[in-house]
Amino acid sequence: MATNAELAAEVKELRQELEEVRAARHAEEAARKAEEAAREAARENEPVNRLKSSIDEAIADIDGDELRRVLDRFADEVTSLYHERPLLTTASVFVLGFLIGRSR
Repeated sequence: MATNAELAAEVKELRQELEEVRAARHAEEAARKAEEAAREAARENEPVNRLKSSIDEAIADIDGDELRRVLDRFADEVTSLYHERPLLTTASVFVLGFLIGRSR
């Protein structure tokens, strides 16, 4: 028959093993959650990354003269709109500034 000291030593040993198993499970759970969070972040950023690459490709395809022509045409349109409808232009600029300010 086992003595009290032997049983106490065995209980201590079993408790230590239990703590090791719990620590290993906790580490595995933390690693799994971190991996899942990384996958979720990658899924969320996928459309943004595709959009960024599309924008980069579009910018690479535009040459300087074409960009200057587009900007000049845009400036002419805004100027003519301002002369034809000043209140609408002022309200549009205010709303655009408000939206840009709220986005940051």
